[in-house]
Amino acid sequence: MKNHLLSLYDKIIHLTRSILDFLNSERLFISIGDLMTIRGEIDGNQFLVASRLLDVEAYRKNGDDSFRYQEELSSISEYDKTYWNESFRNTIKSYLNNGYNNKSRLILDKDAILRNGTHRTAMHLNLRIYESKALLVYRKWPFFDMSMKRYGQKLPQGSYFDIMHKLEEIQDQLLSDGVSFCALVSKSEYKKNNLLIDGLKINRTIDLMLPDNIVIKLDKKTFYCRKGMYVLILFTLSQPNYIVSSHKLISNTILNSTIPYCTFVSLSCYEGKHIYDQLTPYFLKEENVIIK
Repeated sequence: MKNHLLSLYDKIIHLTRSILDFLNSERLFISIGDLMTIRGEIDGNQFLVASRLLDVEAYRKNGDDSFRYQEELSSISEYDKTYWNESFRNTIKSYLNNGYNNKSRLILDKDAILRNGTHRTAMHLNLRIYESKALLVYRKWPFFDMSMKRYGQKLPQGSYFDIMHKLEEIQDQLLSDGVSFCALVSKSEYKKNNLLIDGLKINRTIDLMLPDNIVIKLDKKTFYCRKGMYVLILFTLSQPNYIVSSHKLISNTILNSTIPYCTFVSLSCYEGKHIYDQLTPYFLKEENVIIK
């Protein structure tokens, strides 16, 4: 009887919190880049996404549905392995057979950190689907510690480093596909100036030649570019300080920065990817220059 009452109490608390979260939330369109680009400290759910991606790759390449990394992490966190493995298997099959279900929303906290949807995010990355619907809940979750101190010593030898290596590969994939903050600067200005934003790290630069009267469209904004040589700069921010505007995440750090010599600067990875795709036909070099 006592256990039944405790279980009922937990369900009531969970339902109440879900209702309050829904009432205190906002629906968004987001980029996977804004969730998975490392901002400084690695968030626990970024670590989990990398582990899920390893399991997805094993499933798709070898038909391996043992979900090794999920099993290993579940043994630490005491999840129901049978339930989660079956759920994971169904998620993979759904994506492969039907694509992304656009009625599904990832859950973010008030700092735009992923809190629910690690399996779906891994599938997005595996299939190179870089946009998703999300629900941003205006409350803060506790920091999800996935440090070596907590997990590295509990996982089987090598697994922690496999996951960390996959997280590095995810960063390279995002940069390679242009899922990043970006700035367009004329070649002459690029040689004379730096992007002076705190916590900014340049990861990739691309030379391009734009013909006259090029128009770059981004939602309701339009940019006109003169003919000439330009550099597209792909960068990350350690503290983007995301806020919501018109149902999209934007970086308050960039919004409050003045960079007069740039033709434009994206306010998110969502914007950056749209700009990158429109400028790709004008790239002078095909190779990806990723700066470590």
